[in-house]
Amino acid sequence: MNTPLARLIQLLPPPSAFPPKGWESIEAELDVGPPTDQKELIDAASEQAEVYEELWDFEEKPGELEEEGSFVVPWATTDNGEWLFWRASPDVHPDSWTVLLNEAHGEEWEHYEMTCTEFLVAAPSGDVAPTFSGLVSRNRPVTSPP
Repeated sequence: MNTPLARLIQLLPPPSAFPPKGWESIEAELDVGPPTDQKELIDAASEQAEVYEELWDFEEKPGELEEEGSFVVPWATTDNGEWLFWRASPDVHPDSWTVLLNEAHGEEWEHYEMTCTEFLVAAPSGDVAPTFSGLVSRNRPVTSPP
């Protein structure tokens, strides 16, 4: 198990009632396997990833997806409504996919050069600070809207 996932599981233990997923059908649908840390995280939390191309019917692709063949795969949402995606490409190994964060009520995107579990450890610890996200750091004060 990778180090960020071990840290994440230590911070937020997963439920134990869910069996691991069969990744063959997901990998066949994506035509590539999700990153290893995501498989381990999903096996721990029992959810599945899917390609999310319908988004471009409603908003413009971010600049990080201008590369031919680039696409996004959703892997989480926040309680504020932001979406977390992988920035994926057929010529990039899934373990090297990076994180794109999409604003909940707008078309802003932020790119993070890290894996999903690295991001899930970095955001609440304050190592990264999304500018528009409801992700709250223990190192930053929580304020109420005026």
